[in-house]
Amino acid sequence: MDQARVRNRKLSADDRIDEIVDAVRDLVLTERSLTFGMNEIAATIGSSRALVYVYFESVGQILDELCLRQLDLLKERLDAAGGRGDLLARAVAQARAYFDHLVAEGPVLHFIMRERNADSPLVQSIAPFRAMLRSIASEVAAPLQFTPREALVFVELLSAVPESLADQVRAGTLGEPVAYDILDRLVGDLIDDMRVRD
Repeated sequence: MDQARVRNRKLSADDRIDEIVDAVRDLVLTERSLTFGMNEIAATIGSSRALVYVYFESVGQILDELCLRQLDLLKERLDAAGGRGDLLARAVAQARAYFDHLVAEGPVLHFIMRERNADSPLVQSIAPFRAMLRSIASEVAAPLQFTPREALVFVELLSAVPESLADQVRAGTLGEPVAYDILDRLVGDLIDDMRVRD
């Protein structure tokens, strides 16, 4: 019996769950898709598929857990960015927080939301994700005189900036200081261009 399996038997239930969720995170980032099954997850942790089923009923349930964890990490970063200053200062701070999350964690949420919504919605994690988006959108709606739908589209447009920059930083083609400068300028310009002029 190899060392990985001996080591795996000694993990607590919480550690085993963490190991499985972390393995799925790695698979999502490696595959850039959700096209893997329980066999690939088990192989990644050096265990049997039966062991994975002890803790999770399906890949979807693991993705729910992963998504909830990613949302918690993102929410912590967004909350730490704070709500101080005018709209521009808050938007740049939140875009930076999202960028930091993407650099640290990768585009896990993006892949999960893109692919899981197509076949079956995430049971537990879709509601907090939508609530987070609505909250951010409501912050920009009044100052920019947007309808709720316009504000949501604008937030999605703004999110493309840190997403693209984080991809470049993770690929090693752009340094973080340069990415922050570009992010600040683009988000600032987008907010400024949308302001209602008297």
